[in-house]
Amino acid sequence: MTMHIQEAIQLPPAPQGWTLDMALGDRLQAVAAFGFTDRQARFLLEVLLHSGVFLERQYCQVAGVAHGQKTTNFIRGLTERRLATPITPARCIVAGCSTSTTNRSGPPSTKPTAASGSARCPAG
Repeated sequence: MTMHIQEAIQLPPAPQGWTLDMALGDRLQAVAAFGFTDRQARFLLEVLLHSGVFLERQYCQVAGVAHGQKTTNFIRGLTERRLATPITPARCIVAGCSTSTTNRSGPPSTKPTAASGSARCPAG
């Protein structure tokens, strides 16, 4: 029997009042609760707040790492856990996909949704 990812993760409680700093901190905690490092969580939060689409080289630049095993492991982890979907022709990654954006009978859908952003790859 498989357990949904959301059931196994303890998210922080909702705050009583919101400030920008609190919202950022809470969002980072929520993303990090999925097992991401601080650097990975910050990058994913930036991606999710904007287009929902990123290139591997963008992660390398923001994280300050060279293309290699770290970036490969990060992207492989996202896709294997079905938290992101690769768009192979453009070599883009759509972050923020969930079971609601996947076809039950087939591979994950790349159809744009509010959660996953646009399926088009940004220039540059």
